[in-house]
Amino acid sequence: MGARHHQTRWAAATSLLFILASGAAVFPAGAAPLAPAPPSCQVNLALDQVVAHPTSSVSDSMTFAGTVDVNLGSLSGSRNLALEASATVADWPASVSPATENVSTVEQVPFNATLVVPAMEDAATRGTLTVTASFLAVPGLPGTAVTCSDSLSVTVAQYYGVSADIADARMNLTTGPQGIAVSVILDNLGNGRDSFTIDVEDKVGLDIQGIHLRLPITVPVDPGAQTSATFTVNATSDAKEDVYELTVNVRSQGQPQTAFTTVRLTLVVRSGDILAALPEPSTMLILGAVGAGALGALVLRRRLKRNRAARGAREQLKKVLKQKREAEAAAGAPELPQADAGAPEPPASPSADSRVRVRVKAPPRP
Repeated sequence: MGARHHQTRWAAATSLLFILASGAAVFPAGAAPLAPAPPSCQVNLALDQVVAHPTSSVSDSMTFAGTVDVNLGSLSGSRNLALEASATVADWPASVSPATENVSTVEQVPFNATLVVPAMEDAATRGTLTVTASFLAVPGLPGTAVTCSDSLSVTVAQYYGVSADIADARMNLTTGPQGIAVSVILDNLGNGRDSFTIDVEDKVGLDIQGIHLRLPITVPVDPGAQTSATFTVNATSDAKEDVYELTVNVRSQGQPQTAFTTVRLTLVVRSGDILAALPEPSTMLILGAVGAGALGALVLRRRLKRNRAARGAREQLKKVLKQKREAEAAAGAPELPQADAGAPEPPASPSADSRVRVRVKAPPRP
């Protein structure tokens, strides 16, 4: 059988020891001496290869039946047969029962070998289980050991699983060509490399409403690894301002019926128009207060400017009146009474020598 092999190791020097130990050196007169029959053994496993099926939480413990055929040949008495099981993968425990058995002449010894493939074992792992049997032809002399073995190959079946999450499960989307990027975090819970398809439920209905998602996409992930996949969402001008609840499906390509999960995505769609995209009412009140403050400051600045212009006009009027009084005093006219700064001077009788024209420019109207 394919992976099975049988072997018997026998020291050449033991032949003479068998003859001496068994007393088989007595031959009929005139007859040639007969060669002693050498001892032998053979291990027989029922299978050549098996497939282990561990999961993410449970190991696979497998038991295999077999026999050891023992022939002591010319040896007399009984011998102690020892059995041992081993695996080429260090993390795979192997054992055999019984571990020892007394044998004599020609005998067949049944046994059960057990191999444990631990949980989460990688599907790419390959191993071999070997059962070995041996006995000493001459007790106490290791060089007279008779040994035989048989093996079977072990492969690991792939199991599948996935978990997913969205980095930002609630996102704002403005209508227009810009769009937003959505990131999905994937964990491959299986024991082999797998590819996962990301899609959204009711994609046709969302397209009709003006919500377009660049899906589906496929992402390969190594066993036990985590990766991030990104897709784009756009909203056309036909999309209504509303809150959209989306269901995103993540499904294994290796086992789509059982290895899948869903995550939720909330899209808050707002119009890209400037007036329609105004902030919340509370923010609008704040902006209105700021605008009113700016308008008040402008009015105050204009009022101060107008008051300064009025004060300048009064000063100009006082200066002109003073010049007039000085001119009349020089001409011998009686001195005019002092006028208030803001009141106009009473009219004087005009004369050809003392008539003074006064023109005051009024301040500009606000």
